[in-house]
Formats: sequence, C-alpha cells, structure tokens
Amino acid sequence: MTLATVVSSNPDLDARLRPLVVEAMRRQRAPGVAVAIVRDGSVVLAEGYGVADLTSGAPVTPETLFPMSSITKTFTGVAVMQLAEQGLISLDDPVSRHVPFFRLDDPRAQDITVRHLLTHTSGLPDCDQLALWDDPQLDDRALERYVRELPYKELLAAPGERRVYSNDGFEVLGALVAQVTGEVFERRVERTLLAPLGMSASRMSAPPADPRVRAAGHVLGDAGEVATAPVYPWSRSHAASGTLFSNALDMARWVRMLLGRGALDGVRVLAAETLEGMGKPLVPWEQDASISQGHVFRVYEHRGHRALGHGGWDVGFRCGMTLLPDVGVGAVVMSNFHWSAMLQLVHAALDVALGAEPPSMLPDPAALPGFVGTFKGERSATVVEVEGEDVYLVQGERRRRLTPLGPDMVVVSEGKGHNAVFVRRRAEETVVLLGDEKLTRVT
Repeated sequence: MTLATVVSSNPDLDARLRPLVVEAMRRQRAPGVAVAIVRDGSVVLAEGYGVADLTSGAPVTPETLFPMSSITKTFTGVAVMQLAEQGLISLDDPVSRHVPFFRLDDPRAQDITVRHLLTHTSGLPDCDQLALWDDPQLDDRALERYVRELPYKELLAAPGERRVYSNDGFEVLGALVAQVTGEVFERRVERTLLAPLGMSASRMSAPPADPRVRAAGHVLGDAGEVATAPVYPWSRSHAASGTLFSNALDMARWVRMLLGRGALDGVRVLAAETLEGMGKPLVPWEQDASISQGHVFRVYEHRGHRALGHGGWDVGFRCGMTLLPDVGVGAVVMSNFHWSAMLQLVHAALDVALGAEPPSMLPDPAALPGFVGTFKGERSATVVEVEGEDVYLVQGERRRRLTPLGPDMVVVSEGKGHNAVFVRRRAEETVVLLGDEKLTRVT
C-alpha cells in the first residue's frame, strides 16, 4: 500500500452519506461521484459511487482520475505564494514587471498586481473556454502563447474596483510562475507540490494515457438524454486555471496539507502564516453578500464555522472542495456530469463529518411557490414558474426545466450550456444567479 492510498473509510460516515449521494445522482442523472473526507488530519472516507463511464460501465473508485477544473487554481495560488515567500515577487508587484509580454490596449492593465489576479479583482474578462477544447494545445509553450495572444483589448473594471471572476487572470499567474522560475509551469507545480505531497497519481502536463483510469465526461444530449461529452476539457493553454487531473485519494492529501497549515507528513510546502493569509476575506461577492473573496478561496460560513471553498466546472465534469480549518474538517467531491449538485454534496460530506444532520436532497412541494416571480439584474431578466412539482426558468422564447434540490436552498438547471443557473431562497429572499449576475425579484 502506497502513501497515497492509506485510508480508513468510516462505515458509519459512508452509511450516512451514501443515501444523499445516491439521491443527488438520481435527481441530477449524474453517472458517477467520488468523495473524500478529512477530519483531524486523517482521511476518514474515500469512496466512489456509480460509474466512471456510461459506455464501459466501469465503476468510480477512490483511484478514478477526474479533471479538477478550477480547483487547479488553488495549486496555482500556492505556487505563487511560494515565490512570495522566497522573496522572488511581492503580491503588490505589477504583473508586467514579471510578465513583460502581458499587454492590453487598456492602459489600466499596467496597474494590475499579483494580488489583483489572486483575488479576481484585476478587471480581466473571462475566456470562452468552450470554444477552445476543440483545439487542445499540447506543447510546453502553450500557456505563454495564450497569454501573449489574449483575445480582448479592454478591462471590464479598473484593477481593484470589483470582483470579476477570470480564468485568464490565472493563466497570467501561471505565466508569471514560469517567467520567474525559468521552469515550465506544470512541471514546477508537479515538482514543488505534487511530488513532495505524495500525490503520485495526479498530473498536470499530460492527461492520463490510459482512458480506463480516468472518468469520462457526460452532458445532456439534444433529446435530454445523458450522453458522453463531445470534447474532453483539457488544453495546456489553460494550465494554470484548470488542467490538474487527480483522484479522491490524492485530493485528500491536498486537503490534509491545507488543513495542516502548509505541511503534510513532515513536509512543508508553505508557511503556516502564508496559508492562513490566503483564507482571510478581502472582497465581498456582489452576487452574494454572505461570501467574500480571499486569495484564491471563497470565504464564507458553514454551520457557524469559517469555510474556505473552491469549485470546478467544465464540459462533462463538476467538482468542489471546502475546508473548515478551525475544526480540522475538509471534503472534496468530484462528478462526471455537467450539472451535478456539487455544493450540496460537499456540504453534506462536511455535515456527516461534523456529526450534523445534512439537509434533505428532496424538495418540499409546499416551498416551491416561494421560487415563483419575475427577476431582473443589470444585464438580464427572467421569470421562474412552477407547475406541480416542476420548476421552469423562462427567458423570452427559451423555457428550461430546473431540478429542485432540497426544500429552499438551490434549484439547479438541467439545461445545456456552460453557465450555471441557480435559484436560491435564503431567509425568505429568493434570487436567481445567472453565471456571475445576480437577479432579484421585482414581482
């Protein structure tokens, strides 16, 4: 048994979590899910549920590799913080000092600092990653080439003005790591993070060669059926924002390091005070005042505990990771379906580790009328309708069926496409979240 596979799954935790996972998979039609839970420095659960590939029927196991999508950003953030600890950069340095080929026509871009990129406050737009998976870039210069050729000219906001989530901001950070160290970004992360932490199954510089060890992505087809995703979401152009492949066992080691304040099994990769600083709330989210942006992580509360989280979402896959550092609990969940109920599953895993009762995944029919209304934001408007136990999102001629998950927390879209749709009710307030836009009820 290797270091990466040492795990003591708790049958009681599995017995409590399994029905929730199975119900969420059934309601969302997700083929497979993998879960790891860490408590008090130990992996107390690492399990697979369902199948990794509908075509082959191979089961999901704790060793099944998934694309970790934007959870990759937490590795990029730690890699950047390592450079700051070594005195090679300052977080308040202008990015152009270290990445001279990062240029936009907008003169405000020269004011973008490393910290702005880490906190999504640079004003950089996001990329249309869906348009890029058809032509994956596989060579060592792919990331630098992408940053040199950023496809837009202007910022969406002045640096530091507001939070604008940007994958491209992290590609620039990856280019910075490469420029400062003289190493290819992916190999730098593999050498300084994956290898020292014993994450032996994980990799960034190439996808797993054997398709039998990795999950296949799944989406809804044109007729509403679950089908294999048309593309595999991987390209070295996006190395710093989303190319990590990992599994439940290896990601449990990452969670253990983060909860261990930068160290795992006697190996330290980041100073405790540096990691603690990454978890401080810095910028409130415009679409949700209960969440703040830290360095890389979103910061919020779960069950009265400080929570640090990050999710990932790409064609055919979804994943989520949340840490409760003050009580030594963390969970990571990954799924091979585009519209999986990820945050609910992560929170359910945390709840069973805390000994709390997770909320039901079943809707409360009596609560569904609370979702009904007309909602407007700065750019969009929509109507939410309820017919019996079905919920629909209506925008002009487009009508999408939604899946209630729980009595009043979230309704997640089953429609095609990449942008998330959530209808959420908290404290009698209902809002619609379309991507990064918050819509409030007007009638």
